Amino acid sequence: MPAGRDDVWLTLAVPPAALEKPARLELEGRAMIDGEMIRQVAVPSEDMMQAFINRHLVPAQDWMVSVHGSPRFKLPTKQASKGRGKAKAVAALRPRPLEPPSPARPLRLRAGSTVVAEIPAPPAVIDQLDDIVLTLIDPPNGVDVEGLSPLPGGVAVRVRCEAGKAEPGLKGNLIVEAAIETTTGGDGNGPAKTRRSPLGLLPAIPFEIVAPASDVASQTP
Repeated sequence: MPAGRDDVWLTLAVPPAALEKPARLELEGRAMIDGEMIRQVAVPSEDMMQAFINRHLVPAQDWMVSVHGSPRFKLPTKQASKGRGKAKAVAALRPRPLEPPSPARPLRLRAGSTVVAEIPAPPAVIDQLDDIVLTLIDPPNGVDVEGLSPLPGGVAVRVRCEAGKAEPGLKGNLIVEAAIETTTGGDGNGPAKTRRSPLGLLPAIPFEIVAPASDVASQTP
């Protein structure tokens, strides 16, 4: 949790194989206060609505996660087979390992510029990049996703930070939802319809918004 923040989004990584039974999770918060490490176990709660207006966090007995091993949506195997040669060519041109952002190495967003976040992804996703769209969930002001391109073992997500809107010094996690878009109809078969099928969330991308280079230069004595 970055200093000065009351809340932050995060993602939970789970094993690809199904678990025999739901797993019980515990979340512990730690903070350094006046040189002393304070630890507190979070109370599981459910966000519930009362009378269609008021919302309350209602304590729950346990925080459980169920991993059944089946994705909500499967990529079309026919289309996925077309891009395998392209993915191999990319791997040959770029052999170095990915360097995804981490809490110790956040994505540094500078106002007025675009940066790239390297995110691991399975080959089936890399083969389908032309049909995949990305959406930021509850992003900070002035931050948006411009697009993505293939890397061996992952994708390069281009993140734009707009000058005049982004707040320098802000830290947190970017939560990116991936979906695949397919279009049916059109060309005499009725109006074209676009269907969006969610693939899930990318791993949370730790970020930090830094001041524009011109501002840093003006502050240098």
